[in-house]
Amino acid sequence: MKSTARQPRVTIFSGPRGVGKTSCVLRVAVSLAESGISVFGVATPKMFSDDEVIGLAVTDLSTGKQIQLARIDDQPGLRHGPWRFSHEGIRFANNACDPKYHKGICIVDEIGPLELRNEGFLTPVKALKAGEYAQALIVVRPELADEIAHFIRGDVALIQWEPDCYSLLMKHIERFMKTEEG
Repeated sequence: MKSTARQPRVTIFSGPRGVGKTSCVLRVAVSLAESGISVFGVATPKMFSDDEVIGLAVTDLSTGKQIQLARIDDQPGLRHGPWRFSHEGIRFANNACDPKYHKGICIVDEIGPLELRNEGFLTPVKALKAGEYAQALIVVRPELADEIAHFIRGDVALIQWEPDCYSLLMKHIERFMKTEEG
């Protein structure tokens, strides 16, 4: 990872599948917003039928609006593994992450294989490459963290998931905000 004396503007939050990364960043987003800090971007919680995962939703963190992002099915479309991604859901996510229309801390859950294929959440990828976010929290799978950190402009911090990831992320964000004020 890149490092300097300055507090990194982009935090990559990484952890294995199913440990609660999305729940953690949703909790961070709510806490920041309740503290009066502007938050925008997206979270992608799982959708269930009974106890079975059937898809992913995408939630706009600035409005709370949520639509379907992906389903597990065998229909044609933009695919990654068993997932079929909705073009409407991707457009919705890209708009929610656009730094032209939003200010504050951008949260993107998650940047992954689609984005590395130049598909999916391309607005935040372009903004990260151009250094357009004042501060960003990006969710990434561990096996992709180094590759994604490589294309981000500016300093990057990597925080690995752990049971108290909420406190860890909040402390990191607070340190960044203090260095920006000072």
